[in-house]
Amino acid sequence: MSSTITIGFLDRTRVCIRTEFTLPLADDERRELLIHATMLTGRAFAALSHERQGALAGVLREWIAARFETCPLQIVDGDPMACPQRFASTFLAPVREYALATIGCRQEAGGIEYFLPMAAAAYLRHVTSADHDPEELLKPALALCAAATIHPITVDNHFHMAAASLPKIEAVVDRTGIAEAAPAEPAGNSHRHLRETRHSLIVSACLAALIIVLGVQYFSTQDPRGGGEPAAVRSPTRPQAVPQTPPKQSQEGVGAPLAAPQPPPQPLPPKARAYLRKVRDLAENSLAQVEVMLAEVDRAGSTREESADTLDYGIRQLRVWRQQFTVLSPPETLARLHREVEFVLKELGGLAGLMRSPQSTPPLGAIHARLSVMHDELVRIFSDADGL
Repeated sequence: MSSTITIGFLDRTRVCIRTEFTLPLADDERRELLIHATMLTGRAFAALSHERQGALAGVLREWIAARFETCPLQIVDGDPMACPQRFASTFLAPVREYALATIGCRQEAGGIEYFLPMAAAAYLRHVTSADHDPEELLKPALALCAAATIHPITVDNHFHMAAASLPKIEAVVDRTGIAEAAPAEPAGNSHRHLRETRHSLIVSACLAALIIVLGVQYFSTQDPRGGGEPAAVRSPTRPQAVPQTPPKQSQEGVGAPLAAPQPPPQPLPPKARAYLRKVRDLAENSLAQVEVMLAEVDRAGSTREESADTLDYGIRQLRVWRQQFTVLSPPETLARLHREVEFVLKELGGLAGLMRSPQSTPPLGAIHARLSVMHDELVRIFSDADGL
């Protein structure tokens, strides 16, 4: 492959991005960055309904105009390959093919409708801050925003619409298709090169494993207290008595009892771990949804009518996640956590209702402060749970 952009989500608002280039390059690196930005944006629109495409187009235009200062996404350091949700955007320069793969976004549950648009936005934010002339890289994305308000972008036509927004050069071949696998390999010499590389890596790994096994077997026969003499051939000796400090005497002259060693904490049973993962997902999703709603209300120049669609969608999502939380049965060891998370979800629902209320202007400063408190509270709750 020639270039791969890997985008991973630590949660719904924190994103890790890694860019890799591999020779041979058919285009320069900047040209390939442009292709990634364009194709990711086109596929993000195709993941949404036509009504939601208009909302995404408006938000993307506003974020680009503000250089993503109003975007709730935060790009952080980390390995995107270790993230539970991630995308791999790949351009194969020698054959001019493009592919997109995803892991862990639960397409059937609607997760792709959130994570793929946010992946595109995160990458556009990345090039905005990292490139010396980001306007050129953002032009095709702006063109797709305009096209989405005129004609629906679908899975069938998104590649052609994205390619049409690129400066005219030799055509790029569509090999997208969201899949639970890595993008396909290039053909011809690239196939042979990859096979040879893979073969050498396998041989090296086997040799390393063999050396480790032999080393473990050798050191397992050594007694570190016997100066390296094999433990199996040493004659048994009487164990040396370890000098002990006499216990302190109490006023009655009785030695103080020694403290019993504390047993290591027992890991949570599988059902409790599954419950904890589910609750963590619901709480983090709800917090991120309210953050997105607040960013929409906080937009400069936005009106209540322009924000209504985003706010209504957010409230519906919060209700769905609240219902999923209500039907959960917490294990006895996590009953307190369940009550604390329930309080946070109620608070987030109240903040969302306050932003959507047509009777009053929401106090954005107070909502920002309260949302920060809810974020810290969830961090504390799940940190305590990790210590169980």
